[in-house]
Amino acid sequence: MKAVALIAGATAIATTLSFPAFAQTEITTGANISGVSDVNDRLDDVQDAVEDDFARSNDADRFGPNDRRQGLFGGVSLTYAGSTGNDEGQDFALAARMAYNQGRFAQSVGLGIEYGEDDDGDKDKEEVYAIYDAQYYFNDRFYAFALGRINNDGMVQDDLDDYADGTLSADDIDDLPGRKKRDAFLGFGPGYRVINTPDTTWRVQAGIGVRYTKMVDMDEPDYLKSETETGYILSSRVYHR
Repeated sequence: MKAVALIAGATAIATTLSFPAFAQTEITTGANISGVSDVNDRLDDVQDAVEDDFARSNDADRFGPNDRRQGLFGGVSLTYAGSTGNDEGQDFALAARMAYNQGRFAQSVGLGIEYGEDDDGDKDKEEVYAIYDAQYYFNDRFYAFALGRINNDGMVQDDLDDYADGTLSADDIDDLPGRKKRDAFLGFGPGYRVINTPDTTWRVQAGIGVRYTKMVDMDEPDYLKSETETGYILSSRVYHR
């Protein structure tokens, strides 16, 4: 048997969102509601496997645009493990982040890719996900924000194809209904920093967004149903050191 393992990493971006000693666990205000935090956590999982000492002591959104690193910067991390012989499995994961800050405008993008095969060499994971976060500050307290995310699960279509061919197991058939092939959210709104001192900050956000899902519905001709619905963001974040 031959086994191969590869770990590589680049310096993570300075604005990767962190969780200080006393803070609500959101990468940005409203992110938990919109599902952005879930995607961000998965990107962190990949990067943690590459850099155990990944710096998490600074919250880039803590005190507004004046403390932000300016310009374009980012980082990429990836892991790979594979084997040949009696076991033919392999696993690949990539996480990339890119940020661009200029004056009062700051934005960042995160991308994750995961691919895996079981010991028989059959694909058992194929996922792509991304997040987008942007903020524009009108002054030191008032700003506008945009939050976006998308998740795409390639295994859903593969399982539907196997179901159509009659090769999907009974247990997998039972798990099909409700599985999401695609899930996306995009929201906008205003934000305000109620408290903004060197030691304490409290900011609130409210906004509106649109969520799009494409999920398995066995009553549909192609077994997939698309839905679009309106969502709302209302949240706050407190930090004190």
